[in-house]
Amino acid sequence: MSVAPDSPTSLPRHRRPPEFGGTGKDPAWRIQEEHLGPRLRYIPDDVPYPQHGVIEPVIPMTFDAYQRALERTARYWTRVL
Repeated sequence: MSVAPDSPTSLPRHRRPPEFGGTGKDPAWRIQEEHLGPRLRYIPDDVPYPQHGVIEPVIPMTFDAYQRALERTARYWTRVL
């Protein structure tokens, strides 16, 4: 899952929604890192995009388990406008 902790403007242009100067089709959402729970973590990208990263599992898991872990965080996500 592609994420930019500081601002949606740090997302790659193809992932950034039009209201933030991109061409992406999905809205931008926000979550505090501590709300990811014990099974997920934020991993920042290396240069040239250190303001961007991914949410990945802490331990190896199936894609279905990863989706369920993300679903458990749903109440903490807020849409960025």
